[in-house]
Amino acid sequence: MVVSIENKIKAVEDYLSDRGESYTIVATRYGIGRYALRVLTGIYQVHGREKLLNPPHITGEFRVNLVEWKEKNHASLEATCIKFGFPKPTSVSN
Repeated sequence: MVVSIENKIKAVEDYLSDRGESYTIVATRYGIGRYALRVLTGIYQVHGREKLLNPPHITGEFRVNLVEWKEKNHASLEATCIKFGFPKPTSVSN
């Protein structure tokens, strides 16, 4: 099942509301993975809603910069995706 970006943003905003629900509860409600919700929430908090609506244009140079930053900073996939506003951790690991 493909979840629209609008529903992903609703999930993020739902998680960030003051209800105190866990990533797991909110992710399940919206049909997305818990880890994906964590990445999306981090991007939203650092870059705002607009970055989720307009993710970066992926070029060879972008990929090289992303991987170099990850390696140089010994960063996790999650931290790297948040830093670059890139919501696809599996693409980084590949």
